[in-house]
Amino acid sequence: MKICSKCQEDKPKTEFYKDKARRDGLRPSCKTCGKIQHQQHYLNNKEKIKAQTKEYYATNMNIERIKRKDYYYNNKPSYLAATARYKAKKLHQSPDVNPAEKWLIKAMYTISKMCSKSFGEPYEVDHIQPINKGGLDIFNNLQIITRSENRSKGDSFAKI
Repeated sequence: MKICSKCQEDKPKTEFYKDKARRDGLRPSCKTCGKIQHQQHYLNNKEKIKAQTKEYYATNMNIERIKRKDYYYNNKPSYLAATARYKAKKLHQSPDVNPAEKWLIKAMYTISKMCSKSFGEPYEVDHIQPINKGGLDIFNNLQIITRSENRSKGDSFAKI
């Protein structure tokens, strides 16, 4: 237990953020008080913070763009899987899947990326029964096909 320096309440140590510089390894104020203090600081300095952020992005726009692009390409299977999940949820076609099935779905996107690199032709993950026709975003409804096959298939029911 530790006493918060702001609210003076006795709270468990899990309610405090870590701070290596402190003797006990914890910040003096609890997480709740820290959040309130952070919100208050933002409200008091809103215009200054917005101006600093705008100035930073104006001077570092190209660097930030490159960072985002690199992150996207290094995590493309995750982005593609998340996009497919989003579209499926949007259409209420995505059941809750267990972590193993989520891993399999993500693996499908990774395999399609590897096939594209290996064979020199773009491969995509396709829904056998299209989402807009009632298909689910589950592993059993996915297949890896070439981009040209996927475009010609469109939203028809076909297993290639």
